[in-house]
Amino acid sequence: MFDFLSEALESNSFRRYNKQKARYLGAMLISLFEIVAVGVGKRLLEGGDLPNPVKFVAMHRSLWEDENLKRFVGSGVRTSTRLPQTMKFARRWLEECK
Repeated sequence: MFDFLSEALESNSFRRYNKQKARYLGAMLISLFEIVAVGVGKRLLEGGDLPNPVKFVAMHRSLWEDENLKRFVGSGVRTSTRLPQTMKFARRWLEECK
């Protein structure tokens, strides 16, 4: 799984994409780790396939434009509140990456 992430996104798997600057910015974000790594890992453990890499990269770049995601990630949101929401979001998001 981490090989897939490395090949698809290099060192940007857990960083936010800035559409205006057309590049990834900032440090690793735990909420992106929860969505991307835990979501892909859970999918594989349940017998699913890796996402389509081209679609996965495009969708990864648009993650931070999703208003639903913005409601439960960010500073001040407790892990106990955020984690169940990021897991639900990851499942829906990864279904679209087929």
